[in-house]
Amino acid sequence: MIINGERSLAYIAKITDIQPIPNYDRVELATINDGWRVIISKADHFIVGDWCIYFEIDSKVPEDDERFAFLAKRNFRIRTIKMCGGTLSQGLVCPIVNFPEIADKTLGEDVGKILNITYYEAEDNQRKDYSTRSDFQNSLKARHPKLYRTWVVKWLLKREWGRNLLNKLFRNKRKEKRGFPTFVSKTDEERCLIGDTKISTSIGKIRIADIVNKDLDVEVICADDNGNIEKRKVVGKQKIKCNEPLYKITYPYRHGVKKTNTVVCTGDHKFYTDRGYVQAKDLSVSDSVYMLCNSYGDDCISSVYGMLMGDSSIVFDRRCDSAPRIKFTQGEKQLDYLKYKMHIFGCDEEKIFVSKSGYCENKSYSWHQKADPNISVNVLSDWVRNGKKKLTENVFKYIDDKFLAFLYMDDGSLRHREDGSHPGITISTNSYSENEIKRFVETVNSRFDFEVRFGVSKGKYPEVRIVGDNVYKFLEMVSPYMCDCMKYKTLPQYEHLVGSKPIRFSKSIRYVRTSIVSISEYSGKENYVYDITVDHTHNFFANGLLTHNCENMPWVLGDGEDYVLTEKLDGTSSTYALERKPFGRYEFYVCSRNVRQENENQKCFHDYNIYWAMANKYKIKEHLKEYLNANKSVKWVCIQGESVGNVQGNPLKLDEDDLYCFNFIDSANGRYDSREGKKIVEEWGMKWVPILGIDKTQENMDDMKKFSHGNSVVNPKVLREGIVYRSLDGKKSFKNVDPIYLEKHNQ
Repeated sequence: MIINGERSLAYIAKITDIQPIPNYDRVELATINDGWRVIISKADHFIVGDWCIYFEIDSKVPEDDERFAFLAKRNFRIRTIKMCGGTLSQGLVCPIVNFPEIADKTLGEDVGKILNITYYEAEDNQRKDYSTRSDFQNSLKARHPKLYRTWVVKWLLKREWGRNLLNKLFRNKRKEKRGFPTFVSKTDEERCLIGDTKISTSIGKIRIADIVNKDLDVEVICADDNGNIEKRKVVGKQKIKCNEPLYKITYPYRHGVKKTNTVVCTGDHKFYTDRGYVQAKDLSVSDSVYMLCNSYGDDCISSVYGMLMGDSSIVFDRRCDSAPRIKFTQGEKQLDYLKYKMHIFGCDEEKIFVSKSGYCENKSYSWHQKADPNISVNVLSDWVRNGKKKLTENVFKYIDDKFLAFLYMDDGSLRHREDGSHPGITISTNSYSENEIKRFVETVNSRFDFEVRFGVSKGKYPEVRIVGDNVYKFLEMVSPYMCDCMKYKTLPQYEHLVGSKPIRFSKSIRYVRTSIVSISEYSGKENYVYDITVDHTHNFFANGLLTHNCENMPWVLGDGEDYVLTEKLDGTSSTYALERKPFGRYEFYVCSRNVRQENENQKCFHDYNIYWAMANKYKIKEHLKEYLNANKSVKWVCIQGESVGNVQGNPLKLDEDDLYCFNFIDSANGRYDSREGKKIVEEWGMKWVPILGIDKTQENMDDMKKFSHGNSVVNPKVLREGIVYRSLDGKKSFKNVDPIYLEKHNQ
């Protein structure tokens, strides 16, 4: 859990559900408010609603604390385990009463530091130590010592956004290396998530690393084409080495609160937005992403809007203006009507507030509905303009029989109910402008088989009037939705219809729009990133946000398209490009997967700069220059390949380092077909990744994974890492990694 921008390993949580475990009498399965499900002891006497301490997975409790002695056999580590007949337990729950030092803490507060909870892996403690001063801070202190000592800078350095601001203002731009060529796409962008990312599944939230590493057979929560929530099987998993810069997306932890959560991923992992699926690196704070939540459905919106046009109002919480609540207010004679409204939302037991009416000496009764994600999002979009409630065209779209029924019960009056003369109806709408009510009347008349009229009371207040036979048609339509206490607002001949169409709204799991607070580069270090493939929908919820499958995974099963199949080599991605410059000059780029290598002495992750070594071995700059001289219309040319040998542990068991190209690109033609690119580079004495032939994808994932298995062409004595599929035009590609290879190399 992220609290105040930092990972919390232990915090105060609330138990929201307790279920028995069949055939086990001393334990139960508890669910906390964050969705984690943990096996608990009945001896702790927990009940639903109790607060507890939740210890996160992969945390370590202090060995010298006797309260954790029972974890000695597990090396004091908290982890996901299966026990009690295969029941999954994720984390540890303990009673607060056992820890008097945190008795004053409230729900959601971090207690990990107080209880000396650390990461189990030492390297995690080092890289996630938020108090450690960064290289930038050391540089800032050395270059601007007086500025560094000021209270303003010290205050900013304690906050992540402040450190980012100072970095932008005072970073040493002279020492910044020239970047990766902007005209070339980076190789093998993985579209993956870090291992700590929580995936919403049918049995709770599970770390994506656990799903992949433990090969858990789970169904994940996903969204179908119609926006409905459903469960789907995971049909593919992958774990790969992380060589990409990572992005951190910050968004509200829960709808309607300012506390934030984050998801960390590679730059091209896609999230669902109002623009469709968008890569993380292309997101902006103006985008809306979609968050999984428990809320009312769209079926309640027209009823709520009818109430809002009537006696209800919009209330903004000072703590967060993005989650307005609805305040339902009725006079003393309509108290039963207020209770009816509470009942249809399943809130019968909630508090009713009593106050003095603003119009007379009578009492006024009100109920504040808790902020609901779906209702709040719609109300903000359709009702709020410049902070005020206003009838808009979006509201008019929801006018139906239930809308009119609640508007009538709120603000309507019936004349001549009993005296035998012609009845008439007036709906008071004096809170709105003349133009708004005229547009409302126009909409109603175009949508129903009765007619309403615009009128003015007391010479200045707009109102809606219904007369003649239209009264009978209107009351026949709305009476079934009316409650018993409102029978006096219908005619006697329709009283038998009252309540015949009962209304009841309930909450369900769904997803709604939420805002992005910030997007930044992730400063932590991750050795691996992970992704899963979900059957049919190819989406899932990562830390609550709707995201897409890794597109490097072959979800185009059985598409019938022909692909060039090449061997996937386990090495380090290398990019070489030559660009024309004015006055006959050229600029040569030598790059790793993400970083430009300035010269042969630049340090990298390997024992020496293999990128420049390959450039010199094959005289790449000279060959690219020859190509540009022979093709005057081409502005730049690029070769991308895999440098193999004494990198990544030399899985190919090669005697010397080498380069195998897999992309040939120029500014005029884009990416060449693999077969054409192979011809060009082989004429220069260079190597191309082994081409295994042309074939189609298999019909299912099991067959795809079996097909990936085989020995390497480069060295037939060892396994190949897998196969890369490229479309014949070279524009589409994806990888099929052999799971046996991953297991053999402990990946």
